[in-house]
Parts: sequence; C-alpha cells; structure tokens
Amino acid sequence: MPKPILNKPYTRAESTDIRETFELERRRLAALKAEQLSRAFGERLGLALLSVVRQVSSQRMH
Repeated sequence: MPKPILNKPYTRAESTDIRETFELERRRLAALKAEQLSRAFGERLGLALLSVVRQVSSQRMH
C-alpha cells in the first residue's frame, strides 16, 4: 500500500490543521484502493468472459 504523502498541499493555504491533511490523505488512499479493486475485478471479469467465449467457440467447432 502506498505511504501517505504529507508534504503535498492538500489543505487550503491558510489552514494549519494537520487533522484535515490526514483526513484528506486517508480519503485519497481509500479512493486509490477502491480504484485498484475495481480494476482487478474488471480484469478478472474480462478473463472469465474470454474463457466462456472460447468454450462456446470450441463447442461450435465440434
């Protein structure tokens, strides 16, 4: 899992609340993880669909 990047300006320039920075970083990492899970699911779904298409194609050839 990626490490939090705390030196980036995620908060408003006038904000000095470090809790806001941590909360925004937590949300960013959660969104990144959700995107990775979604991509992995899409890849697996695509492979499963490809497998079904190959099976149907091979059955039609016999």
